[in-house]
Amino acid sequence: MPPAVFNESAEPAPPRVTHSRAIPSLPIEPIGEPGGASVKGRYGDPGLSSRISLLEMQFRRLMTCPPAKLEEADHAPAGPGVFVLTDSDLTSYYYVEACQTLRIAIGNLLRGGSSRRGADSTKPQLAQYLGIPETRVAKYLAEHCVVRWLQLDEGASNFAHFVIAVLRPALNE
Repeated sequence: MPPAVFNESAEPAPPRVTHSRAIPSLPIEPIGEPGGASVKGRYGDPGLSSRISLLEMQFRRLMTCPPAKLEEADHAPAGPGVFVLTDSDLTSYYYVEACQTLRIAIGNLLRGGSSRRGADSTKPQLAQYLGIPETRVAKYLAEHCVVRWLQLDEGASNFAHFVIAVLRPALNE
């Protein structure tokens, strides 16, 4: 028999060692005095984790809702919730709002008025953002925009803030 071409060792090779400089270490801060005041809402707090999970679940539900044309606002629920106004390609996010009555708030968007009492109208803001005359905004909304909504009996305002933070809609800036 010919001699072995490869010389195999009976001992396994030691694991590859990385330099400690490859991964920077983070500074360690003291936790505080034992028995002293603790930091409320720390990352390991189960209440915080469950709230974040709930917001994320609601966000996924909102984003998977079927888009509806604004003239279909009468099909929206009569209860409170959050809606998001986007272009029909679902690539540009224009506006997010928490409201007491989804049906009324969405209908008010198409009419060009404010969806909330005492709030500025979205019509001039959208005209400026799109670079079109204010008189053409209603037509643009009807032809090129859709709305998705999620009915929420409670927590709509907090959820709307979360959605605004994630999507960064142009008119909520």
